[in-house]
Amino acid sequence: MKNKERLVPPEYPTKDHSRAGIWRRFGRSVLVLAVPLATGCPAPSTPEPRARDVALQLVVEGFVSPVGMVAANDGSGRLFILDQVGTVSIVGPDGNPNPAPFLDLRDRIDELMPGFDERGLLGLAFHPDYATNGRLFVFYTAPKGPDTPADFISQTHVSEFRVSADDPDRADAASERVLLTID
Repeated sequence: MKNKERLVPPEYPTKDHSRAGIWRRFGRSVLVLAVPLATGCPAPSTPEPRARDVALQLVVEGFVSPVGMVAANDGSGRLFILDQVGTVSIVGPDGNPNPAPFLDLRDRIDELMPGFDERGLLGLAFHPDYATNGRLFVFYTAPKGPDTPADFISQTHVSEFRVSADDPDRADAASERVLLTID
């Protein structure tokens, strides 16, 4: 976008059952959609799944705009929740969120437009050997740099971080190594 337009969705009644209304009610929570999956051939002999075979389960709430959930595959059973505003939070195997964020990049994220924005903290991947090397990779948008074209409003970073040597539930924000910058 060339201009910083503020896009704000219209107000909806409390009982709005449209797709947008449902997203507004549940968008601040992380939901898991449980759908029965059929694998292999031939076609399963069971009847087609019906609406009652699909369920939503609240996992955790209290986020501004959750955009992803990732497992580190380090044997801890922890889930890492990405919040577009710039935080990565841990939900333990017991289902309870840690009070402090695992990684806080809010000071590095460009100001987001209320209501809707395609910028912010957008991706997280753990190194395949994360359990031994503590490396993780983050995709986010940052304010434009000095060499960014004047009509651009931000730049994209892919960065490597390392887990804190003192606390496995905290990433070391000072360890950032920017691997890729895109204007």
